[in-house]
Amino acid sequence: MTESSYKLIFKSNSEEAKKNTTENKTSIKLSRVKKSCQSNAHKNKKDSNNKEREKVRDRVRKHRANLSKEELNEKRRKDCERYKKKTEQGLIKFVKDLTVRSTDQIIKNTACNPSNNQCMLGACRNKCDNKERLIAVIQYDKINMDDEINFQQWATIKEERLLINLLHSKLIDYKKHVIVMLHQLKELQTKKQTIEDDELILHIDFAKNYVAKYSTEIQSMHFGASKTQLSLHTGVYHTHFSKKPFCSVSDTLDHQAHAIWAHLNELLKQLSSKMPNMRSINFFSDGPTSQYRNRSNIFYLLETIPSIFSSIEQMSWNYSESGHGKGPMDGVGGSLKRSADRMVLGGVDITCAADFVTRLKDTSSVKMWEVMENDILNFKQMLPNRVPSIPRIMSIHQIRELSCFYCDFGARCSHQKIHMMCEV
Repeated sequence: MTESSYKLIFKSNSEEAKKNTTENKTSIKLSRVKKSCQSNAHKNKKDSNNKEREKVRDRVRKHRANLSKEELNEKRRKDCERYKKKTEQGLIKFVKDLTVRSTDQIIKNTACNPSNNQCMLGACRNKCDNKERLIAVIQYDKINMDDEINFQQWATIKEERLLINLLHSKLIDYKKHVIVMLHQLKELQTKKQTIEDDELILHIDFAKNYVAKYSTEIQSMHFGASKTQLSLHTGVYHTHFSKKPFCSVSDTLDHQAHAIWAHLNELLKQLSSKMPNMRSINFFSDGPTSQYRNRSNIFYLLETIPSIFSSIEQMSWNYSESGHGKGPMDGVGGSLKRSADRMVLGGVDITCAADFVTRLKDTSSVKMWEVMENDILNFKQMLPNRVPSIPRIMSIHQIRELSCFYCDFGARCSHQKIHMMCEV
């Protein structure tokens, strides 16, 4: 065979192999498409069946909603009878080698007289309900007891509605949360509107720490330095004649109970000199456990207020509901920090608490003063090693369950049932 003929054979073989490869690739692609179509069709069919079932359930729910109690009980009774019959028929259908294929035939062959009440109720003298008759009909000797049999049986089960149950469980706590929130806000507004000559209200909170700034900074200072922060304790005090915002500033970032009273001490002394006949003082704040809602804070309340106000008769600390502690004192902190930032843009450096107070004191209507670290340490040393705990303090909003300014502070509040709702 010549060289050209060899080349021809090789060429023809390679073309045939290439053609076969192309056909194989095509068949593989077609098979993949076919499988994909089958899976999509199965999924669509399943979704369609689920939608149909849900439609049927909706129709059943709507139909049952229009039924009276007697009609609903009758329908349930008939459903039970139908399910029971279907179950028996299903059991008979899947028993192999059974000579009969219906419940009627089973009854006919196992009961001596199907029309006799005693016979059908199992009280027959011939004991036609015994197992021997059933064995004779089923023919146990012809059944392989090792066979695995699948059968269908109707059963009434409880379908858990996860979302509904979860909503129901959360709704109880949420309704309690809402009523407490509304009650605390209402009591605060009522107390502000009905405040008397010898009463004082302080609405307080810690603002977000202010970051000290220079008017001009090098790049490493601007981006990478651990900058100094200032602690701002803001609030608004109300008397019968006026209300005024205030803010105390400190280089110490301590926000615990002893620091709170170090921040308040200067203001309380000034108010005591202005109002020597102060009879009642009421504090309002949010309820973080590390700051206001703890036994140490109540200890300082009982120890500090009588030592400053000699004529004091009533005092209370009122907590807002969780997540609803915002108030006018938050606006005080925001306003001061914006003013400080504008001054920094104008070329003024604010690097410590003294700078903050000095720069803003004369340009703002907010009463301001600086709290030194020694003042905070002095109050910290006042706290004894052991302070008695306050039971259920997390559910307390005014030492009582909820705030109330109608009943005496020394008596149990009983004029509103709402005050009893939160009790354990």
